[in-house]
Amino acid sequence: YKKKDGDLALALARIKELEAQYNKNEAALNTALSENKSLSAELADLKAQLAKAEDAHGVAKKQLEAETLMRVDLENRCQSLAEELEFRKSMFEEEVRETRRHREKRMVEVDSGIQQDYEFKLAQALQDLRRQHEEQVQIYKTELQQTFKAKLDNAKVSSDLNDKAVLTAREELQEAHMRIEGLSYQLSALQKQ
Repeated sequence: YKKKDGDLALALARIKELEAQYNKNEAALNTALSENKSLSAELADLKAQLAKAEDAHGVAKKQLEAETLMRVDLENRCQSLAEELEFRKSMFEEEVRETRRHREKRMVEVDSGIQQDYEFKLAQALQDLRRQHEEQVQIYKTELQQTFKAKLDNAKVSSDLNDKAVLTAREELQEAHMRIEGLSYQLSALQKQ
């Protein structure tokens, strides 16, 4: 019996040892599962942040591309306006010269009464030419301003994502206004001729 009692005591001690080891392993497993859950949540959050950052980067990239195209378009329109103004200025000056030559030729042929009427008609014709020239340039100027304003308003929608591009667009708009004012000054000088 003593041997059996000893075996039983050993068996019970082994069982307690195994139970303690089991409890320890179970606690470690629970800790690992909790850490895994926390890390999984953190990983999901990081993935969401990465996706959001990639979306913001894509929007900013598209916005920058749009700003670049807008700047090129603005430069082209300003160049076209300058060329159109120069062309119309040349045409206007040529028409004025031709009209004056015609007037000088006619002055030799007409008496003073007819000459006075002719001078009045000439002044009217020159005024009409100036008005037409001014209206056409104003159309180009208004079209340029409206086009760029529409594009700038569209750019402001995503300005938080691309403040630098919007600032650049505003600076280019200011530059465009200065160029337009310069062209308008040329027109005013032309009209005083």
